[in-house]
This record gives sequence, structure tokens and C-alpha cells, in this order.
Amino acid sequence: MIIKSKAPLRIGLSGGGTDIENFSIKYGGLVINSAINLYVHTIIDVKKNDTIIFETLDSNKKIILKSSKSLKLNGNFDIFKSIYNHFVKEFIKKPVSFHLKTYSDVPHGSGLGGSSTMIVSVIKAFTEWFKIPMKKYDIAMLAYKIERKDLNLVGGVQDQFSASYGGFNIIEIKKKSKKIIIKPLKISNYIKNELSSKFLLLYTGISRGSEKVIETQIKNIENNEKKGIKSMLKLKENTFKMKSYLLNDHKLNNIVKIFAANWLLKKNTGKGVSNYSINQLVNKLYKLGAEAVKISGAGGGGFILVVTPTENIFELKKNLKLKNINFYNFGFEPKGVQSWIVK
Repeated sequence: MIIKSKAPLRIGLSGGGTDIENFSIKYGGLVINSAINLYVHTIIDVKKNDTIIFETLDSNKKIILKSSKSLKLNGNFDIFKSIYNHFVKEFIKKPVSFHLKTYSDVPHGSGLGGSSTMIVSVIKAFTEWFKIPMKKYDIAMLAYKIERKDLNLVGGVQDQFSASYGGFNIIEIKKKSKKIIIKPLKISNYIKNELSSKFLLLYTGISRGSEKVIETQIKNIENNEKKGIKSMLKLKENTFKMKSYLLNDHKLNNIVKIFAANWLLKKNTGKGVSNYSINQLVNKLYKLGAEAVKISGAGGGGFILVVTPTENIFELKKNLKLKNINFYNFGFEPKGVQSWIVK
């Protein structure tokens, strides 16, 4: 038996970083994002040979283990082991054998929520395999628990929920209680089509882990660093505005202005969000006609979301090709994580 699943990556539209617990527990977090039609894929090939194989096809890494009721965490494939351990303990109650493979449509360290999206994809594949009913919210919360609590990997909550739900969402994290509220946004086809015609994802060529950037943001919050906290509070304020603009067909220009403003604010939230190479690239993009530019995710590399007038998109792509800069066309994905058994 072969089980497959895919979970959508996401672009952040406003408020990224305010979903980090160190900030949200004090001030409350607010994020708007959208799932896109680029995915993290999972394939489980069920075996009967008392072995477990974990393999990441895009990084060419593999580990072969003896099947048991609990796999020891030792820094090697701990994410996969933690997911397996959870399902065996809570549902399966016995060791199982399989070959699990994952791969992403984009490079590692993209800033599109890849690590969390992978966890959501793997969880969904396990629920499909063992016919475990699990709601979207519960899948997202389990992914968050495994990544942030069990493995202590730094980051926020938006990626898990976007991957699980799909579509456009506003995600609120209540201060003190840490309650997470997700509300799908009903964006008009006009706004979706206009944004699709203006957006381009550009790969900086810099693969980075988000941990170091987020750790500097956490340090700023803990030290009450005024500039960083003020910028994050302004990002949250702009997210309220972004919501109202996305729901109004006559506010498209305001959406673009928020993008441009948020990039300037984002750079103030922590060391490493931007660097010389990124700043040079951003300046080039503005010279090539970009209306707004925003780094995706924590920053430091990965993807840049470029907003440009529709009439300029062809010329921009041509210039990027001449400069050997990789870019991705994408569309918005209304569906969250999906799974199926191969017949």
C-alpha cells in the first residue's frame, strides 16, 4: 500500500513575526497569509520487514532504522521520529514498518514555511494510513506541538495553520492565554486575480535556517528593545489595515503600500532579516519597476515576494532571466493539506 499527501506552502501577507510566542504572549499576535500552489509532498510505502526508512529526496538524506514502538531522538530525523512516536503512542499501539519519503517544490530554507508544512503533510499521511479522523485545527496544533514544544524549534504558529487550512487566513494569537483563532478570509476573485497578476516569487539563492534570525528577534523582545518592539507593534497594526483592504475591491493600491511599509518595519525587528546581498537585490528590483518588495518568512535569504504592475511583469521576468535570477510563478491554493491512497 502506498499513501500520498501534499500540503501547500504559504506567503505571508502581513504580521509575520508577531506570531512568535515571546511576542504574542505579551502583546498578542496577528498574521494574514495565503496558501499557494507550491507544495511539500509525502509518500509512505508500507512494508512488512521490521524496518523504518526516512528519506528526504530533495536533500538526498536517508536513515534506516529497526522498527520499534519508540524511536530515540538524537538529532537525526527527529521531526519524523517524533511524528511516528506520537502516532504509535496515541493510536497505533504497535511498531509498524514503512519507507517514508518527502520532497518540496522549492529549495530548503525558502521562507515559505517549508519545515512546518512538511510536518503537516506527514501527519496527514499517517491519518490517511490509519483512518484517524483529525480536523484541520487539530492537525495544525499537533504540528505546532511537535515542532515548537516537543523539539523546541523556534518559530511561530502561522505556517502550520496555513498548510492545514489552505486559502487566505487571518490568525490571531491571544496574549496571556495563547489561544489561537483562525478565520478564513473571503477574498473576491477580483482581488485574487489582481494580486496573482502582480506577484512574483524570486529566489535569492541563499538557503537559510530561520532560527538565528528569530532568536535575535526573541532577544530584542526579552530585552525590551524599543525599536524592534515598536516595529512589531506597527506590523500588527498594519495587519488590521491589510484585512480591511483585502476585503475591499477598491483598496488594491493600499495593499501594495502596506507591503512596501512592512518590509521597512520587518528590517527593524532583528539582526539578520536583511543583509548587503538582499539590499542590493531589492534596490535592483525597484529599478526594474517593482512597486513593493518583501522578504518571505523570517528573512536572511530564501524567497522575496515582488509586487509589480501587471504591464511590467513580462519585462521584469525577462530582466531576471538575463541576470540568472530564479523566479517562480504561483497561484493561490484554496485547499489545505490533502491525502489519498494509491489504487
